[in-house]
Amino acid sequence: MKTWLKKGFHKFVINENGAVSIYAIIMTLLLFVFNAVLIDYIRIMTAERNVDQAAKAAARSTMANFNQKLTSDYGLFGFDGDVGEANAIFEQVFRENLAPSQEDGIFNFAYPSYVSGSANVTFKENMNLASPDTAEYQILEDMKYKAPLEIGESVIEGFLSITKEVQEASEYAEVAEDVQEEVEKRDERLEKVEENLESAYTVLKSIEKNVKGEAAAPFPQVNNLNELYDHLDKYQEIRKAEEEAENREEDEGDGDGGEDEDESPTDEELDDANDYERNIVSFLEGILEDIEAFEQFLTSASNELKKAHEHNQAADTLLNEGSDKSGDYGEAQRAGDELREGSPSVNGENASEGIANAKEELQKLVIPEEFFESVQEALDQAIDSLETSENNLVKRVQELILIVEQKSMIKREQGKNIINEGIKNVKESFEITAQFFNEAYTEFGNKPEVEFERSEEEVEDEEETSEESLEEANEELDKLLSEAEALLKDQEEYNELVNLVNDYRVFASGADQSRELDRSTSKKMSESSRNMIDTLFNAIGEGLLGARDKLYLNEYILLRFNSHDFSKKDANGFGIDNNEVEFIMYGLDSSAANFGAAMSELFAFRFIINFVEAFTDGRVRSFGPYMWVAALSYALVNTIDDIRKFMSEERVSFFKNSRFRPEYKDYLRLFLFIHGQGNNLPRMMARIHQQTDSNLLEMPTYAVGEAEASLNLWFLPKLTEFLGETDIIDGYVEDGEFRIKKEAVYSY
Repeated sequence: MKTWLKKGFHKFVINENGAVSIYAIIMTLLLFVFNAVLIDYIRIMTAERNVDQAAKAAARSTMANFNQKLTSDYGLFGFDGDVGEANAIFEQVFRENLAPSQEDGIFNFAYPSYVSGSANVTFKENMNLASPDTAEYQILEDMKYKAPLEIGESVIEGFLSITKEVQEASEYAEVAEDVQEEVEKRDERLEKVEENLESAYTVLKSIEKNVKGEAAAPFPQVNNLNELYDHLDKYQEIRKAEEEAENREEDEGDGDGGEDEDESPTDEELDDANDYERNIVSFLEGILEDIEAFEQFLTSASNELKKAHEHNQAADTLLNEGSDKSGDYGEAQRAGDELREGSPSVNGENASEGIANAKEELQKLVIPEEFFESVQEALDQAIDSLETSENNLVKRVQELILIVEQKSMIKREQGKNIINEGIKNVKESFEITAQFFNEAYTEFGNKPEVEFERSEEEVEDEEETSEESLEEANEELDKLLSEAEALLKDQEEYNELVNLVNDYRVFASGADQSRELDRSTSKKMSESSRNMIDTLFNAIGEGLLGARDKLYLNEYILLRFNSHDFSKKDANGFGIDNNEVEFIMYGLDSSAANFGAAMSELFAFRFIINFVEAFTDGRVRSFGPYMWVAALSYALVNTIDDIRKFMSEERVSFFKNSRFRPEYKDYLRLFLFIHGQGNNLPRMMARIHQQTDSNLLEMPTYAVGEAEASLNLWFLPKLTEFLGETDIIDGYVEDGEFRIKKEAVYSY
């Protein structure tokens, strides 16, 4: 055995005879193995490509089953079927796109076979047609070529070219109304100042009569200081006689003789002397009471003057700094400025000039500071002269009372001098007070008056015209809504639509924004309209220069849904079919209410444009500081006429002498910028659901299909299995077959 092994080793290892043949055999075997693996690898790669193409074709074919009405009417795509139907289509197309069978007489080099039951289609739930991102994407795809044609010059060149004037008019109206409010408050205060000054003047005349009046009444009456002084001799005589009588009585008590009792003052004379003293005190206290009343009137006048001054300063500040309620037009102003460099379809230069003139005229309502300063200074001095100054009037009167109470005026010469000095001091203090008051009274009487072409009565007439026009407009709008509600016959269909909206409400991105027009008074209506238009132009600017997608979405709504057709006067005219755009914007209780809301906003918008236009009118300009009152009246009258023209299917010139005549739909294009933010999409989906009977919540737009195919291996399946396990090739081996699984994605 050992010998045989040595011989074998020598023959096959050491002996060179036959080595080439053996080498050739080994190399041929290796080459065969390599070729076999290569052939199957090529077959696998080819089959994999076929499977991939078949899967993609199956996915496309599956999603080709979209809702035809949804696409034709609304440009949207959604799978029209269930998962079972999708699986059946995917399996059939996948199978048919694989290799032909052997029965066809075709050599099957690399055609795989479908693995029964492996086809499966799944839909991405967060990408159904009701998903905002998906819906908006499809809408934008549909509109990116159509929207620029629909937008047109009506919005960009027409509406925005007058942005500057609308903003100026809005700011002016805000300032004018605020200034007017401050001026009215100021004038109310000044009226109270005047009332107090007149009352003070009356009291001052009474004090003057008491201080400077001529003596006329008999002793012991005291009605003025002159009577006080003139009766002093008589009073001193009585008191002297009384004193002498008392002295005689004392002397008689000591046994001395004296004059006759006839020389003693009578009881009546003594009573008169006592009354004289009391009358003086009562008279002087009356003066003090008058002074107190006088001071109260002056203080009230001073306080009211200060408040009037504050209102006047507030009005002046408003004119210089503007109102903080003025709207921010944002990018709309920049867009409007850019359009002015081209060929704007609306020329508002005259309006801009008129508004600037109106602002200057408002300055006439402001009273110069010097008026308030001069009156206030004189009033303060008059008040100080009553109690505060060194020799004030109250102090001097009180000194006279003290003289009487201390009996200082009894002694003939000394008392007379004291009284005379006291009276002189009172008169001097009074003259100072009267001088200061008269200065204040005169200065106030010289209050600057506003002078302009129109009288106060004409301004009041314009205000009455505004209120009457607003009342007329309210009646017409309310009548329109009432008639629309009465004609409605599709409320049941509308209620169904509202209920559908609730199903899609989960996709709303914000709360409903109610912007009701306050039509209670012309001023409130004006303010409400301005607020609405301020918001509108700000939103337009952002849409045109920033978020273009918002613009395209709005155009989609106008293109795919019906807005009110004024030629339809019957029930159909106010039904949902004729007011779809209005429903998407407002979503109120009925289609008639939605149309009414649109007409209210149209009224507000036309009012603002007419308000701007008013400043080009000579009659309006003639109202000077009250130009805004005339502009308000002008705007209301013309807006009523505009609404009537819309109702009669007539086009209205956007601005005075303008060839730009936008239609009702163009105005809705604007209103869409401020309505339905976050809510227009759910309402739009609900209407599409109702019209196509398609639940968008269950309508897929993104499908993932997968299936498996097998390929019979010709050579060395174990080696191929090894290659699959090492991820050199994509797949696996089972029962001598190579299995290929493919996934295909398709979305609209």
